[in-house]
Amino acid sequence: MDNREGTWRYPPHIETTVLVAADQLEDATLNIRGGFHRAGFLKYRETRPNYTGPITNSPDIDVPSAFADVDFCSERVSLPVNSDGDVKFEDRSIPLQSYEFDTSVPLAAAMDEAVTVSSTLSRVQETIKLYDEDDDTTKIADVNDRGEVERAVDETPYTGDSNARAAYITLERGQIKFKLEVSIESSTTYDGYARVRIQLLNQGSGTLPRQSYRLHEKAESLFNPFLHFSVDDIEVKFPAQQHADVLKNAINNGDETSRQDREEIEAIYTQTNGTLTRLTQDPSTFVITTYGVFDYLREVPKEAYRIDELTESTDSLRAHLNALNESERAAVSNSDGLLELTHEVLSALPDAFGLEATDTLYAFQWEAIQRRMVILANGEQVTTLLKAPTGAGKTIPFMVNAALTALWKDTRAVLAFPTRLLNEDMSKRVTRFVYALRATLDRSDIDAGVLIGSSDPMYNSLTKPELGEPLAQYDQCPACDTKGSVIAAKPNHRVVGQCTNCSHVIDYVYGPREAISYLPTITVATPDKLWYEATVRGYESQPYGKLPFFGGRFLSCGRCGAAASVMSPYPDQKNVKCPECKHKIPLEEDNYEYSPIGHWVFDEAHGLHGFTGTLLSIFLELPNLLYSKIRGHNYTGGDYLVKPTFETGTATIANEIELLSAVTRTDRSRIEAIPATAEYGDYFKIDTDATRYRVLAILPVGTSNRQSVQRALIATHHAVHEDQAFRDELQAALDAAGRGATVSAYEFLLGYVYKKADGRALRNSISDTSGQRLTSEITPPFLSGNTDSKTMGELFERAQNGELPMLLANLVISLGIDIENLNNMVMLGAPRKMTEQVQTAGRTGRGDTPGHVTMHLLPSNPRDVYLYGNFHRVLGDVEGYYETYPIQPTNAHAAELLMPNLLKAVLAGMSYDDFVLTARRASAALSDTATENQIRYDLLRLLRTDDTPKDLVAEINQTVQNRLRDYEHKWGRIDNTVYLSQWFQDQGNMMYTLRKGSDRHIDIDVEQDTLLSRLDRDYTVTTTN
Repeated sequence: MDNREGTWRYPPHIETTVLVAADQLEDATLNIRGGFHRAGFLKYRETRPNYTGPITNSPDIDVPSAFADVDFCSERVSLPVNSDGDVKFEDRSIPLQSYEFDTSVPLAAAMDEAVTVSSTLSRVQETIKLYDEDDDTTKIADVNDRGEVERAVDETPYTGDSNARAAYITLERGQIKFKLEVSIESSTTYDGYARVRIQLLNQGSGTLPRQSYRLHEKAESLFNPFLHFSVDDIEVKFPAQQHADVLKNAINNGDETSRQDREEIEAIYTQTNGTLTRLTQDPSTFVITTYGVFDYLREVPKEAYRIDELTESTDSLRAHLNALNESERAAVSNSDGLLELTHEVLSALPDAFGLEATDTLYAFQWEAIQRRMVILANGEQVTTLLKAPTGAGKTIPFMVNAALTALWKDTRAVLAFPTRLLNEDMSKRVTRFVYALRATLDRSDIDAGVLIGSSDPMYNSLTKPELGEPLAQYDQCPACDTKGSVIAAKPNHRVVGQCTNCSHVIDYVYGPREAISYLPTITVATPDKLWYEATVRGYESQPYGKLPFFGGRFLSCGRCGAAASVMSPYPDQKNVKCPECKHKIPLEEDNYEYSPIGHWVFDEAHGLHGFTGTLLSIFLELPNLLYSKIRGHNYTGGDYLVKPTFETGTATIANEIELLSAVTRTDRSRIEAIPATAEYGDYFKIDTDATRYRVLAILPVGTSNRQSVQRALIATHHAVHEDQAFRDELQAALDAAGRGATVSAYEFLLGYVYKKADGRALRNSISDTSGQRLTSEITPPFLSGNTDSKTMGELFERAQNGELPMLLANLVISLGIDIENLNNMVMLGAPRKMTEQVQTAGRTGRGDTPGHVTMHLLPSNPRDVYLYGNFHRVLGDVEGYYETYPIQPTNAHAAELLMPNLLKAVLAGMSYDDFVLTARRASAALSDTATENQIRYDLLRLLRTDDTPKDLVAEINQTVQNRLRDYEHKWGRIDNTVYLSQWFQDQGNMMYTLRKGSDRHIDIDVEQDTLLSRLDRDYTVTTTN
């Protein structure tokens, strides 16, 4: 690789090895067909008195304007370049020329020493165009479609004439010496097998002068080398590569195959500078190419029952509980009102999701809903994991189960998604779902909210809309389905959405500023915003306290319904103001209320790895502790008063039980996968005749990846929009597939980048160069997380309507955003995580049209290089082995980072009964031994689990103890008017988000004390060997 330019140099060889049965070598023959492409270039030369040779700057001969335009192999190559008013000739590449060979090698001959086959392609230097200035004539050579010169122009009459004035264009190709080598060696790992090594090597020649290094290097290189080989009458040991095969193996093996075992299995074959593929049509044949192709096949969900069958009556619903055993059906049936509630929630699905009553739920969806009914009937604290491919429809059970849990248990549900795009998309779905629920159940107390941070570009559009302006968060009216009809209106103290078509008022959805006060039935939120509100936000005391959202004590406003916190530093206070409408509410203890979060939903569980997962695990424990503390429940050595349930999903079939156990701190025995891995094939059938999307991975050579992607985007746009021959050929292929797809499904093109700088640079370079290849110049918009909601909605709508031919985007496109006609994607580098890669590529091929994704891998990125070298094992990783290892639910570094946030939250929980959120009061609380012990105990409950090793517990305890002593000392010297939230923020050591690096290791001395002994009694500590 050229580190200076970040480009991959021309590889001198490709190589692969495969394992064959050693006792069958004597009679086996290796049949090889190989080849490559050969480069060349055109050079401008002149003959004039006293000079014959190449010319670049300031040519002397005034050639015709069309002379330097050469039609070569159906392409036009132009040499002249205008530079500051002068004509400058540059050497230009020509289309590649293909070369193939075939041979057979008896493997017995290669057992003792390598068998080599060598060949040489001679240097080419032919004149293909000549202009005679004296008689103003042009002579052109005969060049066939393969780029071979059948009759060159004779230039000798001119080179031998000292008075001649002539211009030439010559075709030059370098000499290429290459060698095919086959060798055999014993396998050191697999008894009874030998390793056959096949190598195609460019031995180089150096026959060309180096005036233009890059072009001359190309002219002596092998482009797109390949080896197509088969072995007669011999066993080849080879792992499953294709999607259907690896998925079948994963299902059959269950969760028995370890990562180490899988690594050993995949080491059976090797590949260098290429990708080895076993042909599905002929398993005895293999091919190694410089690119990799992997087809993700369609996984067709098994259907269960039609919605109208399930909702005909409660008796019909009961009769279709096919996933439950007899005792479970009895539990559901005997839970008074549960069947009726489920019936009503299911009845809302058609209006909520734009379905027909005759549409069918998939088996995994219906089973997930049935399992939730059992969990609610039995009062179980169970976490469910939905395993389904991207786009299979996990949203329906997520929403139904969230509503069932919230309404049956009289609690609230939070759907937490990491980005604002996912939250924006999900909030639109929740709006329609809640509207349908309110109508079906005839209940006006069901509402929804969206909770995102103020730094989010979407925040202002949700919190500060201009009256009469369209509201981007509502793509259509939930009542009449009119698109773009919802505007900002203010019928009372709140600004809400109102439909201009039917006058429907959307006063049951709360924006980011309001949701924290109104405690919606279902809230869509980012984990970062939840963390901020629970542990960073100031003004903890009434009326602006935000802890009621996490289970804190409050009074409901009789005028607007908002929750007013009753925490106050003034014990004699008689009333509290509503945080929203400012109405005075009497402080009457009999009217105190609590509304803890009872259900959490997380999608893409396989993305909860790493340090962020550790922080999330700690945060999810916090509301449980706070609610118990505020309610006065004694949880020392026991359970919290309330523990929520969790539901999550994954697009892999990996065993994520360990991961979810760590994140949610749920015992593995209380985590149910739907479907179980061994039963996955009963719920999703692979359609071997239908590709959902194809991934083509290449490692561009001799050019920067940004330039490679720019050329690919422009060339693809030209092909699908302007090249009728290509369009006809593609349509013929689609017709042969028999899926009803048309060329128009590929006309929208998306360019994916990781860095915003790459997106902006690509946009500019495409705008600058597209006019040279296309009939009209295009400037594709660039979509990133900073794009405002209005612009984003307009871009998506233009793309859906076929009005936007090309769009550039970064990882936001992977985060659950669907563009119906997105089937053609070009990536600048592989996404940084397998999760993101699956999600991004999975945006394509959502309908019956197969998607196509081309990844231009970055040779400077270790992940890209690894993916290229291990293409099939990474792309076929349906079990998630190549993602980051599962998280640890806690560690010392997390304790150090989160200490300020968690301490403030714990002190806030205490402050409902004894206000300790000012510096002096907090110092006094820490100086009391019993109070300080309880605070330490609370912090350790958050920062450790039952399985945390004893030495780590001691380390965390010492960290907590040292920090508490330090705070006690500092706060005792500060004026009592200083609130801790402000003091912590002024110190700059608060964690504002759950995303932070984890490279630092904290070394702390360990000492035992009475609290540690108390913890030892209260917990069963598991140590690891």
